[in-house]
Amino acid sequence: MPDKILGLDIKKDTIRAVMIKSGFKSNQLISHVQIPIEQTEENNGWETAIQSLKEQMDISGATIISSFPSENMFFRNISVPFKDQKKIRQILPFELEPSLICPIDDLIFDFHIVEKGEMTKLIVAATKIDDMQLYWDRLTEVKMEPEIVTVEGFALPFCILEIPGTPENFICITIEPEKIIIAFVVSKQIHLIRCVEIPTHHTFNMFVNEFVMQSLMLFQEMSYSTYFFETVFLTGTCFSEDIQNELSKSLELPVFPISLTQMPRLKLDKQQEQDMNPHEINEALALTLHQHSSQKLIDLRQGPFEIHSQWIEYKSEIVNTAFGLCMLGLAAGGNFFIDTYYLQKKEADLTQQVRVIFQKALPGVTIKDPLLQIREEIESLKQSFMVPGEKVSQLQVIDLLKSISDQIPNNIDVQFTRFSSELDDILISGDTDTFNSVDEIKNNLEAVNEFKKVIVSSSKKDRSGRIQFKLKVELNEQKKDNQE
Repeated sequence: MPDKILGLDIKKDTIRAVMIKSGFKSNQLISHVQIPIEQTEENNGWETAIQSLKEQMDISGATIISSFPSENMFFRNISVPFKDQKKIRQILPFELEPSLICPIDDLIFDFHIVEKGEMTKLIVAATKIDDMQLYWDRLTEVKMEPEIVTVEGFALPFCILEIPGTPENFICITIEPEKIIIAFVVSKQIHLIRCVEIPTHHTFNMFVNEFVMQSLMLFQEMSYSTYFFETVFLTGTCFSEDIQNELSKSLELPVFPISLTQMPRLKLDKQQEQDMNPHEINEALALTLHQHSSQKLIDLRQGPFEIHSQWIEYKSEIVNTAFGLCMLGLAAGGNFFIDTYYLQKKEADLTQQVRVIFQKALPGVTIKDPLLQIREEIESLKQSFMVPGEKVSQLQVIDLLKSISDQIPNNIDVQFTRFSSELDDILISGDTDTFNSVDEIKNNLEAVNEFKKVIVSSSKKDRSGRIQFKLKVELNEQKKDNQE
């Protein structure tokens, strides 16, 4: 059964409400009302206005989304070096505090991610806890608890983007009798939002025009000067063709009135369309239709106003979700057993291949732990190429021979005939052309890093005139970590 959604746009002197039925394919507008808040010395008019609302609309079972007045908000554009929302929320108090006129502990805030990169760009909306508490008490006293309390003027631009043909870059302006809200949308994201109350002593149209131009200059100073807006959308109860024409002339952009009744998923009958003023209900209607937008609303239900438990309200949704997860689990389990079967088959094939390779490498050896046995055999083969001796057990013969060869100049006529190890020393035998060559060989070999000392143990001339020599090499001790 479709869910009912109630959008509450609460102004200083007016409550505007829109009710829709949300279905899978479309949203049906059920009703809309605009009720004045008539304050007297005895009461603030809230209870009377809400009671009138309940009489005109059946709000039982409806999900309520309301907007908090923008004139009571602080908006800040900041950048932080994090993408994770938990980390952003932890660091925001420290980032915000220098730019605020009151202690951060007196505020509640939420943020909207504008752009992610090396630095994440945010719009932060904050308000005083006392103001939110007053707003909250007035609603809960009449048994109306909104699921979301967002910022006035924030949902509207995202809903405009859902209308076919809407450009990616535009300016959205809402003009009410007491305030103006302006939002700059770039690449389908709100990059800046401002709200200002209109002084009573200013000429209305002139003040609107000046504020819009000042906001545009601020936007350009915030490193967004490379963006070009394609159009301006204008709404609010104070919409007029005069303001539309003046803004179009000042901004040199086309300015159009906007009506969310053009949303493709919204259905309403002709009588409803004739009875409503779209500029009066756009904000409330945006609150109900935002569910189809991919963007998350700023939500002031933080801190003491945070939702803790809504099991009863969402029981059916939780049950349906659990059923879907069970079906998904069964499907995943089936895939798991199929994958396990093929993995076991592949394991058997690989085991047979290992046996064949092992029998070729170590014929006649019983297979116990093939990997360990092969590693032990490799280590045994490595040791056969090591120089024997306690101090030099980690030196490879091939490495020592290369070091010796590198130290013998090419002009020396020498031939080595023997290379052997005795305890921790090495004996090298060979023949050369002269006794001087023996001394030179001895001196050059002392430059080898592994050799501590080289001694000529014997040198004599044989019948052929060649000098037979023997060298005794004392080796350096290896470092402890090398031995290990």
